[in-house]
Amino acid sequence: MGIGPEHIKLAASGEGHLERVAEYLGADTFVTIAYEGAFQVTVLLIGNTDLKPDETVGLHFTPENLRFFDDAGLAV
Repeated sequence: MGIGPEHIKLAASGEGHLERVAEYLGADTFVTIAYEGAFQVTVLLIGNTDLKPDETVGLHFTPENLRFFDDAGLAV
């Protein structure tokens, strides 16, 4: 299962641990959110951000943006 970073939004609260704030690219910023060591999610933010490492955040996305893959890694 996958989702593009442009389809994920930050929510006010949650269980995500902000692991890393990536380089600000002038128009966008990528941040990496870790969930209890189980997986990481990259989120694309428009513009710069005031987020700091170790902040706790939530994530929001709509199910229609999810993509599914078979065992060979091919989209289904």
